[in-house]
Amino acid sequence: MKNVIGLRDYVISNYEQGESPLCAQDVENLRNWRHDSDIFEKIHGLTDEGYLEMVGIGSRLREAFRELLARIEEGSYRFRSAYGHWMEDGVSGFITGLTNETLIIEESNATYDILAPYEACPKYRHDVKRNPLTYIEVSKYESSNEYTAMKHGLERRIGVKNGLSNSNITALYDLCRYTWSGVQNKPSPWCALFSPEDLKVLEYVGDLRHYYRNGYGTPMNIIFGRIPMADLFKTFSENREGFGKKLTTYFSHATMMDMVLSALGLSKDETPLTGKYRDPKRKWKTSTLSAFGVNLMAVLNRCTVNNLTEYKVVFYFNEDLLTSICNGGICSWQEFEEKFKPFVDANIQFCFTVLDKNTKKDKVSSVCKLVHTDYFIETMKVPVLIVLIVLIGYGESLYCYWNTGCAYKFFSSKTPYNSIRGDIRDSIVNLKGCEPISIWGLIRHGKIQPNAVQGKNMQNAITIRNDVVTSYDKGHSSLCAQDVENLKNWKLDNKFLQEHQLTEEGYQEMYGIGKRIKETFPQLLNDIKDGSYTIRPAHGHWIEKSAKAFVEGLGNRRVKLENSKENDVMAPYLTCGKYQKDVQNNPDIFAEADKYISTSDYLAAKDRIQRRSGIEYDLTDVNVTALYDLCRHTLSGFDNKVSPWCALFTSDDLQVLEYIHDLRYYYKNGYGTAQNGKFGGIPLEDLLMSFQRAKEGNGKKITAYFTHATMIDMIYMSLGLFKDAPLTAANRDRDRKWRTSKISAFGVNLVAVLNRCSKNGSDDYNVVFYLNEEPMRSICEEGVCSWQEFEDKLKPFVNTTTDFCEFQSEPYK
Repeated sequence: MKNVIGLRDYVISNYEQGESPLCAQDVENLRNWRHDSDIFEKIHGLTDEGYLEMVGIGSRLREAFRELLARIEEGSYRFRSAYGHWMEDGVSGFITGLTNETLIIEESNATYDILAPYEACPKYRHDVKRNPLTYIEVSKYESSNEYTAMKHGLERRIGVKNGLSNSNITALYDLCRYTWSGVQNKPSPWCALFSPEDLKVLEYVGDLRHYYRNGYGTPMNIIFGRIPMADLFKTFSENREGFGKKLTTYFSHATMMDMVLSALGLSKDETPLTGKYRDPKRKWKTSTLSAFGVNLMAVLNRCTVNNLTEYKVVFYFNEDLLTSICNGGICSWQEFEEKFKPFVDANIQFCFTVLDKNTKKDKVSSVCKLVHTDYFIETMKVPVLIVLIVLIGYGESLYCYWNTGCAYKFFSSKTPYNSIRGDIRDSIVNLKGCEPISIWGLIRHGKIQPNAVQGKNMQNAITIRNDVVTSYDKGHSSLCAQDVENLKNWKLDNKFLQEHQLTEEGYQEMYGIGKRIKETFPQLLNDIKDGSYTIRPAHGHWIEKSAKAFVEGLGNRRVKLENSKENDVMAPYLTCGKYQKDVQNNPDIFAEADKYISTSDYLAAKDRIQRRSGIEYDLTDVNVTALYDLCRHTLSGFDNKVSPWCALFTSDDLQVLEYIHDLRYYYKNGYGTAQNGKFGGIPLEDLLMSFQRAKEGNGKKITAYFTHATMIDMIYMSLGLFKDAPLTAANRDRDRKWRTSKISAFGVNLVAVLNRCSKNGSDDYNVVFYLNEEPMRSICEEGVCSWQEFEDKLKPFVNTTTDFCEFQSEPYK
């Protein structure tokens, strides 16, 4: 891995020369990546993340089995790891999570242990681990068309001209997966070198290795897997007799886990895995079977039925109920005995059979040339563990927010910009023979703190957290333990109550837009002088700070903001008396949204939230809204950080709540009120005039206005964009075009670029529109408007006035 880090400079250089199709943001992330020396210097060292994973497993076991594990006395437990200091460190982490007491860890046996019996088997080392024939299917797959296509695609993305070796690819893949954090949900920039399909191909290489070295591909692996299962049967049998241990915990390698799964007949495919075909629906997938920290747990339950004592065994794999060993995941003692008693006689005597060394040598020599160097790295973040627990009672697997993998990320106008944006550096429409001469943009401010009313309701709703935790402790909540723990550990940021303050994330959103526009149009924007630009915010300190962040992203300190104006082009409704009277201060404007909260669609969502939280009193609509605001104001799109408050909602609930705000904005800002379209025409007239002046040689290089979501929505209406049949409470159309999460999010922006082109010896002009840094194809065909098309579309807005406003009012916030 260390050797291929030098490829980063090569990748960046190729991208800058236009020889790599990687996205600009991915290249930027790769450039900013700093390596952790521990990866290369602490061989087989347990990482901080690995330690925390072990602490977490121990902590969750303690909480799940409080009565049994409240006190762990000497003689009532066993902790032992396979040989290796990283294993022993993992045990220490597990015990830290399990209890505050000092517990004894049995010493591992370097020569033979039931946790790694294969290590003491010469036959396994010779016939399997060190035998090139074990990896023959891997070699075949690395010569397949599918692998070769992956390799060539990777070379094209990196811009490599001389070809990558398989060892190069493996090292880059290892950089991707070793520098990824599961605890922080933080992806590695090295993974950007691979497409999702590439990663599936490389995953299969690992699956083939494990399948033949540790799993079903080699029969002796099943024998090794039976040995710890014999210990399981013996341990539970002793507990039935009344002299067993409360907790027996073994820590081992992925190798041992693969062997145990094979012995139990789990994740077995109907046909063997081969290098000829990668079955995307295969059961043997090491990403889930052999991951860091993977664990198999068995729980012995003593039950009393009609004054008779019965014993039942429940199995868990990675802390989820395992239903494939016995029906429903629960084994009667008889079923357990029938399945596991045959393992009692398992041993490794076969390991010491004398074999024909010359025959072996000939076989080994005949295939050496086919073998790619074994790249499996046994440096582990955490060891694999097998846990055998004795207790009474069991739980069920639930939908959990914390590990959904793809949490719902659309929250109406409070959606983070990073959740919906493109990247204009990649999506720029390059037209042959054309050069950009003017840019015009209307940009919504970045993420801000809630207003005073929202903030007060949210602050009041925070107390509901205690009720949720209490209801969970009583068993009344259907939330998952990790979600409750995350909610319990959440801390209120005092800045949260600073009304309408631009957040750090909001600043970064604005800075990023300016930076990417500058990098996309460097020749046009490298030298911006007085008179060559207009950058002006609407009324509001958060708007002004957003504009300043944008300017910093442009990287030109000489650029100054214009002061906001009354009745300004980017917010004419602010001083319109008729708008304030008929819309802004008219409660009837939200009639459809109010009707919607009486529909079965909303009431069903409210009931789900109530049952999920488990609290004993009824949640009000104000409570639900405040909890929703806590969810969407405390997540982050910038570092992909979810909010523990969102665990109170399912994805369906969030879509219902999103629709309430779509209705509100539709009638307040959009098609639901006719006068909104008139306001939208005012900035569009400014756009036409701005480009007309640029076309005549006396325009601005860049004009950027910073405003509210209200103005953006009004422009959509004027241009006829995102128009549906009228939105109503009676029908929530899931395929509607008016989705404020995507069109009115924080930082949403409409940008137009005027290009001058040389055509038949004369100048020609066209305009390209972008929404959120992606080309807009709905205004003109393919997103490119000829000057005539552009003029025809915007000329109707010339001389748009606000005479209909009746009277001028004070700007509102």
